[in-house]
Amino acid sequence: RQKAHQEGYIASALSDHPNLVGCIRHWFSDNTNTYFLVMSLCDKGTLVDALQANLRYHPVPGLPVGAYYKHSLEILLGITYMHSKGWLH
Repeated sequence: RQKAHQEGYIASALSDHPNLVGCIRHWFSDNTNTYFLVMSLCDKGTLVDALQANLRYHPVPGLPVGAYYKHSLEILLGITYMHSKGWLH
C-alpha cells in the first residue's frame, strides 16, 4: 500500500512535463482495499503502435531515422526532467 501511494505521489510530482504521462488523481479505497491511479489519456498510442503502423507503409521494419531521433529525444527529455527532480527511473 505504501509503495502504491509513493508511486502516485511521484507521478503527481512529475505531471507538469510534456514528455511524461500526467497523474490526475490517486487515492486508496479502504472499502475495497484498492489503490486507484488516474493518469492522463495518451490518445496517440504507444511507441510500439508507431512502429507497427510504420510496417504497413514501409517494407523495412522500424521507423525512419528522423523519427528515431525525435522519439529518443522526447524520452531523454522526460528522463532528464525526472533526474532534475531527484527521481530515478
